[in-house]
Amino acid sequence: WPGLGGMTGADPVRRLLRPVLDWEKNELQGLLETLGVPWREDRSNAQADRTRNRIRADILPLLRRENPGLSKTLRQTWALARIDEDYWQKSLAHLPARSDSLLIESRLLEAHPAQRLRLYKHVLDGMGPGQALAAHLLLLDRAWEERKVGRRIQFPGDKIACVESGGIRFSRRERI
Repeated sequence: WPGLGGMTGADPVRRLLRPVLDWEKNELQGLLETLGVPWREDRSNAQADRTRNRIRADILPLLRRENPGLSKTLRQTWALARIDEDYWQKSLAHLPARSDSLLIESRLLEAHPAQRLRLYKHVLDGMGPGQALAAHLLLLDRAWEERKVGRRIQFPGDKIACVESGGIRFSRRERI
């Protein structure tokens, strides 16, 4: 679950910078023309078998015809989601995020579902590679809410969350 904001403008882990992520294509082309830099297009952008390209070529133009303010609305939503993500990262930064972590029952009982989901994701992200998907996080939260002690949820990256009587334990699956 990458979060409501999707891709960030900068990803220090991957050493990736997307400084103009929220610019329109014509804005980028205009800037490059002003700077005397030729426009370059990745050949994969023309491949209709890629979902992202069909969305760009077919779906977004249709949505923009229906709502001319769509781009502005999407940029504002993205900006608000980035603020939300920043808040949660700072709020959870002091919590341990490693393998064999236990989120204790008292902390889970007092937490709102939105906070629990972010707690789970924080711990799972701290355990290394393997993206925590929303479906798995929601499944884990439902198991917790229903107190299904012994229920194990497998996450990508050989990560496991197990509902225990005292909380939820996060660990790595042993490879055989």
